[in-house]
Amino acid sequence: MSGDPEQEYFSDGISEDIITDLSKIAGLTVIARNSSFTYKGRAVDIRTVGRDLSVRSVLEGSIRRILYAYFAAILKTNVHPIADALMDD
Repeated sequence: MSGDPEQEYFSDGISEDIITDLSKIAGLTVIARNSSFTYKGRAVDIRTVGRDLSVRSVLEGSIRRILYAYFAAILKTNVHPIADALMDD
């Protein structure tokens, strides 16, 4: 969000909540926070992330504040060559 430590703490909390909530979905494998956060703040090709973590899809996103509202953008990318053929978006 910004260089503000309070905003970074907020966005990390949102990320942790998303990871926790997704891990509760039966049949969905979710990579742990410690593994996924190693990419935080780094410019890494999303397919490299998928290969490193041995996953078919990667969620990436951002959150920003405008005045008193927060806006989130989330993108799911199929990173495994077969995932596009097997998975519905």
